[in-house]
Amino acid sequence: SSLQLLYTLPEFVSGLTGNGSVLCESITSLSNTLKNTTSVTTKTTMHQTAVNPRCIKEAVDAVSDRFLGNEQRDAHEFLSDLIDRLHDELKEKDKDRKKKLVTDRFFRTDMDVCLKCNNCGYERTMQEMYRHLSIEVDRHDRYPTEEEEIRKWKVEDGLKKFFDPQQLDVTCEKCKEGTTATQTLSIASFPKALILQLKRFVVRERKTETGSGQPPSIEMIISKNKDPVLVPPKINLARFDNSVQKQQQKNIQYKLAGIVHHHGMTPSSGHYTADVIRDKNEWISFDDWRTSTTELDRLLEDPTNQRTSYMLLYTLQE
Repeated sequence: SSLQLLYTLPEFVSGLTGNGSVLCESITSLSNTLKNTTSVTTKTTMHQTAVNPRCIKEAVDAVSDRFLGNEQRDAHEFLSDLIDRLHDELKEKDKDRKKKLVTDRFFRTDMDVCLKCNNCGYERTMQEMYRHLSIEVDRHDRYPTEEEEIRKWKVEDGLKKFFDPQQLDVTCEKCKEGTTATQTLSIASFPKALILQLKRFVVRERKTETGSGQPPSIEMIISKNKDPVLVPPKINLARFDNSVQKQQQKNIQYKLAGIVHHHGMTPSSGHYTADVIRDKNEWISFDDWRTSTTELDRLLEDPTNQRTSYMLLYTLQE
């Protein structure tokens, strides 16, 4: 499912061609194999020869031991690690750095992080790099009456919460008296491809009584938030822009290009599927070797999809 997101970006894949490194070659090799497979499309189903991605699994195992074996792993963790490894390979081959690496062109968001002392007002700003943004999944009304309608959480709500100012405990380096600061985030540079992870997996404590006079045992467990999330076909990130041209920019528009769904209760169990856009703006649903054509509106309005969406890929409209 993670690879299906990458293959919605032919310009990114072509940027890996000719590098000669293990991972880059495996990605481009599988891409070429996919292009050469035959398919027959009916009104609802596309029958296509299945392609084995083992070459990528072997390439990943050759450079990292994080995904050894055949156990299921978190799709977001895999994709993040894959992009980082591809970047390292490209950087190793292109030591002159005459042009921006394709991994940075597509998957690098530079963020200005500003801390303002709540005591003296002193500000300091540093820049951080993000390969993806992880946004909250929440509900607007957790305790509705039977007659009330729960307003579904939107991706835009998660983005707003991500960029909302936060209060941090930190000692001011200037006045030395301030012990709290307000942190604000703003985007300094935008990627060509924006990956959003919906934070559906939550770690919490579970206490179990062990007997009289003994403290309870504490176990950390992972639970999944299956609340519905409304995914928009387009998002505008202009309000989070910190560039000097901000006043002239009417919008920074991103268009939905893919969704990875997780079906199950833990990141190490269940099943992953993907809905991605392909040639001629056609949406295809992938479930292992099974594929079918679909419509974007149907995908986004489906109640099950709203509860299983886990990773989103948006592409910058230039």
